[in-house]
Amino acid sequence: MTIYSEIISFVESIKELGQNIILQPLENEIIKGRDRIKDPIPIYLTKWRIKNPHSIYVKLKLRKKKLEVIEIKNIFKEIDDIFGLRVLCLFEQDILLTHRYILEVLKPSYKLKEFELFNWQKDYHDKQYSDLLIKEVEKRFESVKIEHNPKRSGYKSIHYKIEINHAGEDYPIEIQLRTLFQDAWAELEHTLSYKKGPIHPHIKKSFDLLARDLETNDSLVAHLKDISDKEISGRKYSLENIGPHKYLYYDYELIPDIFKELGDVKKKYKKYERQISKINPREKGKDWLKKLKEAKKLYTIIIRSISGEDVDDPKVDYWKEMEKAFFQFCEGNYDKAMEIYEQQKKKYPDRYVVYFRIGEIYFIKGEITDALIAFDTCESLLPENDFSNYENIFRLKIKFGYIYWLLGEEYIDIALRQIIEAKKIYDDNKYRGKYFTNEDYYRLVNNLCYYHLEKYIWCYDIYKLTNKGDKKYSEVQREYEKSLENLQKHFHELEKLMDKDIDISNLYDTIAWYYYHMYLKEWDNKLLELSKEYCQKIYPKTNYSAYVLESANLQMKHIQEIMNATL
Repeated sequence: MTIYSEIISFVESIKELGQNIILQPLENEIIKGRDRIKDPIPIYLTKWRIKNPHSIYVKLKLRKKKLEVIEIKNIFKEIDDIFGLRVLCLFEQDILLTHRYILEVLKPSYKLKEFELFNWQKDYHDKQYSDLLIKEVEKRFESVKIEHNPKRSGYKSIHYKIEINHAGEDYPIEIQLRTLFQDAWAELEHTLSYKKGPIHPHIKKSFDLLARDLETNDSLVAHLKDISDKEISGRKYSLENIGPHKYLYYDYELIPDIFKELGDVKKKYKKYERQISKINPREKGKDWLKKLKEAKKLYTIIIRSISGEDVDDPKVDYWKEMEKAFFQFCEGNYDKAMEIYEQQKKKYPDRYVVYFRIGEIYFIKGEITDALIAFDTCESLLPENDFSNYENIFRLKIKFGYIYWLLGEEYIDIALRQIIEAKKIYDDNKYRGKYFTNEDYYRLVNNLCYYHLEKYIWCYDIYKLTNKGDKKYSEVQREYEKSLENLQKHFHELEKLMDKDIDISNLYDTIAWYYYHMYLKEWDNKLLELSKEYCQKIYPKTNYSAYVLESANLQMKHIQEIMNATL
C-alpha cells in the first residue's frame, strides 16, 4: 500500500471521530454564544472541516524528505490542523469580543498550546489591538506559545492551536478567527496560489495589489462600523436620557377605591397626581429632579396612609408597584424597573401599561425584537371606545409611530398607521376634557407630514431606479404617485400653521426638508430658495421632540445638506 493510500484510509478512519466527537461539539458551544438572546456574540458564520488526503500528503511532503518513514498513527504529531474550525465575524471590531468568548469556551476542556497572530503588527492600531488579544490569552491560560507571523499574502488571521483529550489520546484542533473579507482573501489565495508549484509573476504581483485593496476595504468596513456604532451609542444616550414616555394615567376602573372615597387619602392622591403630571422627561435638570423628589415624598406619604383591608387590595398593589417602577425608570435604574414590571406582568397579564413600559426598556437597551413583542402585546390590550383611556392611547400611538420610524424605511407604513390612528383619537376627543393642547395638534400635524415625506422619499428612490420595461413599473409608479399625493395633502395642513409663528423648530425643519426634496424632483431653484429660507428659521426655535438630541442631530444633517446645495 502506498503512503497516499494509507493517508486516505487514515482520513476515513477519523471522520466519525472528527465530526461527532471533536468538531461538532466545539462548534455547538461556539454557536451557543452567537444564538443567545441576551448579549449575543457577533459571530457571522462558523464552519469546520477535516483536512482532505491531498492536503495532508502535500503538507507532509513539504515537512519530510521521505514519507515512507512516517508512521500513519503519528500524523497528528506532524500536522496539527487536520481538524479545523473557522469562526468568521463581519467586522474587525467584533474580533475582540469573539476572541474572549472562544477563550471562555476553551478554558474548561481544552488545552491552548499556541496562539498565532498573522499580520497583526502592521501599524500602531494593529499592535494595540494584538496586545489586547494577547492579554486575554494570558489572563486565562499559562505556558501558551504566542507568535506574530507575517504572511506575504497580506491577510490577517488569528489561529488557536488547541488539544482535547478523548479516550486517553490527545487530538489537535486549529481554530481560525477572522473577518469575512479576510476569509474570502484566504480562500482566493489558497485556490490560486497555495501549493500549486511555480506561480506566475503576474499572479504574485496581482495578489500583492489585491492584498492592499483587501486591507483598504476591510479598514473601510471597520470605519463604517465605527460610524454606525457611534450613531447607535448617540441614539442610546438620547433614549436613556429621556427616560420613560410621559406619565400615563390609570383608567377609572384601576384606580384603588380608597383614592376615590372622600377623605384624607383621596386628597393626598390628588396632590400626588397633580405633582407627578408635571414630570416631563424632556426637562431633565434641577427643576425636574425637584419635581421627581417631591412626587416620591408624596408617594411615600400615600403608602403610609393606606392600612387595613386596603393594603391587600389588588388595585392598591398594582398602583403602588407601578409607581415604584416608574420612579426607578425615571432615575435610570432599568433592571430594577424591569424586575417590578415583570412581576406585575405575571400578576396582571391584561394591563397594557405594563407591556408598554417593558417595551420602552427593551428599546433603550437595544433589544429591538423583545421591544416590538412587548409593544404588540400592549397594542392588542388597548381598550376601545373607552373615554378614560383616550389620552393614554393617544400618547402611546405617538410613541409607537416614532419608534417604528426610528427603525427605518421598512417600518414606515407601520409608523404611518400609528400616527394616523393618533390623529383620529385627537379628532374624536379634542373638545372633550382638558387633555389636548395646541402643542399636541402642532406636533401631530408635523409628524404626519414628516412620516409621509419619509414614505415619499423611499418611493421616489425606488421609482427612479425602476425601468419602464420592468413588470413592476406600473405598480411602483402608482405607489410613488400615491405617496406624493398624501404628502402634499398633509404638507398643506402643516403649511397653514406657519402664519402663527409657532415656537417649534421641528415644524420648520419638516418644511425645509419638504421643499428640498421637491427641488430634487423639479430642479426649480425657487424651491431650493424656500428650503434655505426655512432652514434659517429652525434656530433659535425650541425643539419639542421627546428625543431632543436625536432630533437636533437630524436637523443639523438636514441643514448641512440643504445649505450646501448650489442654486
